[in-house]
Amino acid sequence: MLRELAQRDKNWRENVNSKIAVLAPRDITYGFARMYQVYSGESNDNYRIFRDAQEAVDWLGIPMSVLEKARADMAVDSGK
Repeated sequence: MLRELAQRDKNWRENVNSKIAVLAPRDITYGFARMYQVYSGESNDNYRIFRDAQEAVDWLGIPMSVLEKARADMAVDSGK
């Protein structure tokens, strides 16, 4: 299933020039993110996996407040 999702996403993003930063502080999350990267054929130019949030926002070139807002929004959406 992860392989199918990665391939579908790859086809969708072929015409989109964007950076994707995956924040994966836990080993299991990091492992799934790496599998996704391999299956989708994403390069390190536009898809990176980070264990540290500050490194991720620095690479994206955004302020930490953007990540904090996204986290807050996800918590609301998930009912937490």
